[in-house]
Amino acid sequence: MPFVLCLRALFNLSNAVMCPLAGPASWGTLSGFETCGTGTEQSPINIPTASTDSSSAYFHFENNGAAAEADPEGTTVVYLTGGPLGSERYRIQNFHIHFGNSTFAASEHAVNGLRTAGELHVVFFKATYPNIADALASGDRDALAVIGMLFEVAEW
Repeated sequence: MPFVLCLRALFNLSNAVMCPLAGPASWGTLSGFETCGTGTEQSPINIPTASTDSSSAYFHFENNGAAAEADPEGTTVVYLTGGPLGSERYRIQNFHIHFGNSTFAASEHAVNGLRTAGELHVVFFKATYPNIADALASGDRDALAVIGMLFEVAEW
């Protein structure tokens, strides 16, 4: 089964800030996000750089008419693994954004039949395939992993 992670982000367009509260320390005070202020296994977290690959990744960003898309350049290789994917490695194909505005819902997917102003997709294919075309042609349900994030325009 493909791994799909859907997240929703709200942006305050009236005063160009993401949230009326200042930073991660106040996320737990937002209605519906109380556990962000009490737990130990969610944002914000500390990432020790010794446990990361700090090599640079370069992407070419272009509006292809359907979405703003970023494709890896040159020898850039980014992998996704762990969590529900287990030990399987998935290689990034691209990330792209479908976007509209407060009156045009451009998300590809809907929640309860409602589309949002935009959607970000980060598309990966299983690293056992040489490219995304072969992954798609395989017919394997786990050939792709896609992370999706819906964006909604809101007044705060």
